[in-house]
Amino acid sequence: GQVLESMSAVKEKTVLITGWWQAHLLVMQRERNEPPSNVVIRHYCSENELKNWKKEGYTVYYLKDQAHYNDLRFQGDFTERTAKPWPYKALD
Repeated sequence: GQVLESMSAVKEKTVLITGWWQAHLLVMQRERNEPPSNVVIRHYCSENELKNWKKEGYTVYYLKDQAHYNDLRFQGDFTERTAKPWPYKALD
């Protein structure tokens, strides 16, 4: 719930890499009838996708541990250089 609540406070264009939390967040968003936020929820993003989001003016964040899994998914080492940890209280 805390991630959804913090998402509604975000004013800038934002992408959030959520990994295995994606389905949970989308279901909670629907169940709570949350209004759309400025946050685009993504499962994982390739290095090119991250660069494109940034070119479009988005700030890219990741939930706890998801930088590691995003890098594993794409066999790279780029997520922490391209994105930032979600600054709000996240899922534990």
